[in-house]
Amino acid sequence: TKGYTGHTITGAGAIEAIFTLLMLRDGWVAPSVNARPLDPALEDYPPVLEPEDVDMQHAISNSFGFGGTNVALVLSRSPRG
Repeated sequence: TKGYTGHTITGAGAIEAIFTLLMLRDGWVAPSVNARPLDPALEDYPPVLEPEDVDMQHAISNSFGFGGTNVALVLSRSPRG
């Protein structure tokens, strides 16, 4: 999300988690910003360049904090009733 918001210092992890939860809830993946030019060595792992609709049940939110904090959250979509 830093490509969308810039570095929000202490709020970066919270913004990343909220952004990931919204994508998980709404069933889409945001495109990678500034992902061009593409490195030919990574052709087997193309970046998402346009929003993609996906049916995902789980997502990982990584946060590498400004002060050295490193966190990974494994998030799951709740059952819809």
